[in-house]
Amino acid sequence: MHLELSIELGDEQLIVEKVDNKLRRITYKGRITFSKYVLLDSNEQIRVLPTMFISSDVGADCIYIDLAKSIIISPGKKVELSLHIPMDIKVVLVDGDKETEIISIPRELKYALYGLPDIGHICRYKKVLEETKKDEPIYNIKVTAYNRFEEPMPLTKIIIPHEFFKEKLTHIQIVIENRNYAYVFYKEEVSDVFGSGWFAFRNKNKFIMSHGF
Repeated sequence: MHLELSIELGDEQLIVEKVDNKLRRITYKGRITFSKYVLLDSNEQIRVLPTMFISSDVGADCIYIDLAKSIIISPGKKVELSLHIPMDIKVVLVDGDKETEIISIPRELKYALYGLPDIGHICRYKKVLEETKKDEPIYNIKVTAYNRFEEPMPLTKIIIPHEFFKEKLTHIQIVIENRNYAYVFYKEEVSDVFGSGWFAFRNKNKFIMSHGF
């Protein structure tokens, strides 16, 4: 067999080997190791692409983003962050404009419960990357966080619905109301006038963080 492609993904590795002109073996080495054989048509090629975050059958509906360090926001102020989130990957067959998925591989498949078991959310857990490798598949997010509360507030985690990633959005805004209540806006803009401490925002396309942040 001839090695066609080898991708290092942290402690994981994806290998594509040529068996003959039409047959390829795809091997993934990570939490588990498995191989899959794929038969190519004459015009098809194998590609490895980053993909939006894969949900398993446990019903995760959000991404739990664990910040590398706590961010303190003063009363009536805002902070802006740039986050680098490791993405999942998929192996596809490409024939012109046609793309057929062979397999999806969720990276760092961890889960976290946000809130109480009966009313909380099951989330995919993602740790923010402080350093990234050249070929690391990452999703870049801009975060603008406002503190409306009268005291300084720490920001240590962010909960984002899957819709944000499905629509390939890149900017979220967080408005902290008190110690246990914040809005996460993933579409609508938040207008702020810091001189008077007044905020204006719409009630559409938001997620409510009500179990701390």
